[in-house]
Amino acid sequence: MKISLLNPPYSLDDYFGGLSQTGSMQQPLGLGYLSSYLKANGVEVQLIDAAAMRYDRRRVLAAIGRYHPDIVGISTTTPGYTRAARLAAGVKEELGLPTVVGGPHVTSLAQETLSRPEFDYGVMGEGEITLLELLNTLEHGGDLSRVNGIAYKEDGHVKQTAKRDYIRDLDSLPFPDRDSLPPLSAYHPSPSSYRRLPLGTMVTSRGCPHHCVFCDRSVFGNLYRARSATNIADEMEELVQKHHAREIRFWDDTFNLLPKRVFQICDEIRSRGLDVEWSCVARVSNMTAEVLAAMRRAGCWQVDYGVETGNPDVLRGIHKGITMDLVRRTVRLSKSAGLRVRAFFMLGLPGETEATMRQTIDFAKSLDLDVAVFHTTTPLPGTELYQGAKDRGELSSDVDWDKYLMFSAEDIPYVPAGVSRALMKEYHRKAYREFYLRPRFILGQIARIRTREDLSRYAKAFTTVTSLD
Repeated sequence: MKISLLNPPYSLDDYFGGLSQTGSMQQPLGLGYLSSYLKANGVEVQLIDAAAMRYDRRRVLAAIGRYHPDIVGISTTTPGYTRAARLAAGVKEELGLPTVVGGPHVTSLAQETLSRPEFDYGVMGEGEITLLELLNTLEHGGDLSRVNGIAYKEDGHVKQTAKRDYIRDLDSLPFPDRDSLPPLSAYHPSPSSYRRLPLGTMVTSRGCPHHCVFCDRSVFGNLYRARSATNIADEMEELVQKHHAREIRFWDDTFNLLPKRVFQICDEIRSRGLDVEWSCVARVSNMTAEVLAAMRRAGCWQVDYGVETGNPDVLRGIHKGITMDLVRRTVRLSKSAGLRVRAFFMLGLPGETEATMRQTIDFAKSLDLDVAVFHTTTPLPGTELYQGAKDRGELSSDVDWDKYLMFSAEDIPYVPAGVSRALMKEYHRKAYREFYLRPRFILGQIARIRTREDLSRYAKAFTTVTSLD
């Protein structure tokens, strides 16, 4: 069995709009895991990251045609769904090949997705074992109803099989197939997320036990599973020695969920003498001074926190499980440990008003942050926020998935009662301009410039903020 795995074509403008210069394009690790797992089990795989390779639809189809696969697999998030469907249509119309779609969108909306003629099969949830079983079943003419975690068409109807159990032993999975992807230098992290290029990315755990209403847990669920420190350090060594990464970013939902595990990872990094800086996404409620000190000694230079809002009532309403005092404390501890801090905020959450958006901006300015990222609230399918907004009639019945972009205020698919679309756009612009154009903040950032890379990153960010209208 031969399969082509695709990351559809897209540009930074597609996902980030007016913030494209500060946007991020990184290796599709999900596809990388699928490729390495399938290869380890005897499947021939062609892996195409059309976005990084700057392939348009025509070049993607030509590359697939030369490979002559039996089936084509496409991974997509909600914002990329329409592009993925167009690509799948080309695969079927021009190459006559069946298609399988995976990722969070089909996991959340399997019936709707498989009802389209462009897709023949859907893989829901974690895809490694499911996709292998699907391919083996198709190759040998087996019974699709016995493959857990898929959707397929039968007699004009979309059928869904039982949910597949989560993979418990993540160490059993081979590392992502980076050999089949473009080099790290072909990717573009956001200017505020790195110090040294090329940057490699990793995921060291799956699942999140928390219940934030805006977070999509459809693929990895609430069951937290973690890789061992030894396995993580092995992949770090491969990234540094084989792929020449000078820095690594951990994309776990909550890197610091288990403090003991963080200590183990830091000890392993130091014992191996890994000369690489790294950053991570963490949770303010799981951070201590001791953990932060260990991270700093092991090469961590920046930590990202989801703060979301500056209003305590809105904060409670999104089930974040943190307080504003805890945010202040953790930011202070992080800075005392010598780490830079990047925080994420959301405008347009349920219960939002002009006054609460004003509070969010003021709260961000009151914290000793190095970077603040302001998102417009986007109710992704599979989230409690999406279902609530749908039930309240706050979502358009004429769905345009291309507009489900949390990074940009140019197209806003969701406006909660209490604010208007125009007001959300206004405060999105205000948030960036007020936070970054403070004289004291600008002078502090200029004082940190040490290299040409630093100068380039800050110039891009400044240009973006000043051009927002």
